[in-house]
Amino acid sequence: MQPIHLYDSRSRLVPRGALVALGLGFLTLAVALVLGGAMNIEQQVMSLVILDVLLLTTVVAFYDITNSVVLWLFALTTITRYTQLNLPGIPDMSGPRFMLVLMWAVFFVEFALRRRRPLPLGPIELCMIIFLGVNLVSMVQHENLVHTVARASPITAFMNFVVFPFSVYYLVRNSSANDRGTRKLLAAFAVLQIYLALTGIFEHFRLAWLVFPPDILDPKAGDGRWYGVRIRGPYLHSPIYGAAMGMGFFLLLHYFNHVRSRLRWLMLVGIAATPLACFYTLTRQVWIGLALPMLLGAGFSRRHRVMLLILMLATCAVLVMVDLSAIIDPKVAKSRATNEATGQARIAHYVVGTQMFLDKPLFGHGIEMWDQSWETYRMRNRNFESWFGTIDMSLARNVHAHNTFLRIGVELGLAGLIPFIAMFMLIIRASLDLYRRSQPSGLYGRELALTFWQVSIAFLICINFVDPSSDEFLPGFWMAVAAMIVRRAELVRDPRAAAATGTTFGTPS
Repeated sequence: MQPIHLYDSRSRLVPRGALVALGLGFLTLAVALVLGGAMNIEQQVMSLVILDVLLLTTVVAFYDITNSVVLWLFALTTITRYTQLNLPGIPDMSGPRFMLVLMWAVFFVEFALRRRRPLPLGPIELCMIIFLGVNLVSMVQHENLVHTVARASPITAFMNFVVFPFSVYYLVRNSSANDRGTRKLLAAFAVLQIYLALTGIFEHFRLAWLVFPPDILDPKAGDGRWYGVRIRGPYLHSPIYGAAMGMGFFLLLHYFNHVRSRLRWLMLVGIAATPLACFYTLTRQVWIGLALPMLLGAGFSRRHRVMLLILMLATCAVLVMVDLSAIIDPKVAKSRATNEATGQARIAHYVVGTQMFLDKPLFGHGIEMWDQSWETYRMRNRNFESWFGTIDMSLARNVHAHNTFLRIGVELGLAGLIPFIAMFMLIIRASLDLYRRSQPSGLYGRELALTFWQVSIAFLICINFVDPSSDEFLPGFWMAVAAMIVRRAELVRDPRAAAATGTTFGTPS
């Protein structure tokens, strides 16, 4: 196996790289000026904002692509809506989306300058390419490439859930596998998690001067969806926000357990704030997505057993000593926890979706064709009894799938579902290999693989109840962590390649 590294292994912006960065910046500026004649003043201002972001991204990417990935994740969280812009011929774009395009440009420029040797495509990337191809064929076959009155184009969801996350996977796999890159990513995820958890607390108590971005507290933002007693975070979506915190919690905990820093107190604040912030989403799948990985960790690690015990004791102390009405309205919490109508509606929805899949199991009904025959399938079903009570089929609403795997099965059939599931299985297999071959302790030891399993459980629970294709953050976040794990799993099998890239796998016990 050939090690992947820059030919000039020092992380610095070489003169040639600086010249290329300036050239790309001036080219972007020229395009913005040419398009400026067709834009109003607001669009021009947004273009300049995007240009600033692109210039910064270019410099950062030439310095270290890992930094660009970190910048991209933070930008998705904080500035996406502020840089949303429909340029002539480039609809529905934002600063972070332009950033990712630019990262690829930098990657290829570094390859042309002989500063980088790209890794060959592995079986996981091949599954991604097959899945991407099935999506494209489906769009072309059903002539579903533009918005119409009857249906929306799937291009935005396709970019969010397929192109952008898969791109981040390949970039991270090529740049962030060594100890330095891995630690940088873990540190960035820890900072992001502290921000998300504290923002949730501030949002719940409506501390406007501490909430950023400020439109989190704007009732009209995100079409007013989720605004109210449930916190929704910078993504304006309670389930996705809670899932992001559930994933980030275990990365923060791993970093806290193995890194000595003067800011450990701040990490401890983030760890303590996360369960409460997740509770404030008032979303049961978020609660499950935090609790199940904790139980998994307790089965593998003494540290996790101690953490779980401390959290349980802290929860008991709060219940005994604190007036719960000061934390949350008990009636609201009980209503959300015991609401059966939502679960029954979801079951009815899944029954209809399953029948649609079974009717066209090979190639599906086509991208964004979910609603074409929805009512016909729903009318075939009568109410039925289940473990969850009587399922009223009239509750099945013609909305998005609420389940990523079901959506893929219905829209793409087995042709899309098989490579998508195979991709997951190959990634998990790589993490198992990393766990078996790593040392028992240390930041890069077995608990790194355990942390990835916990992150994956939180992610899988989310995409089994919602469809996060409306936003690229959550799938991009998971893909970045998965790429780091997969590359380390590749290197752990080859000590020479690992040594050449500066990669270790923990410390002996």
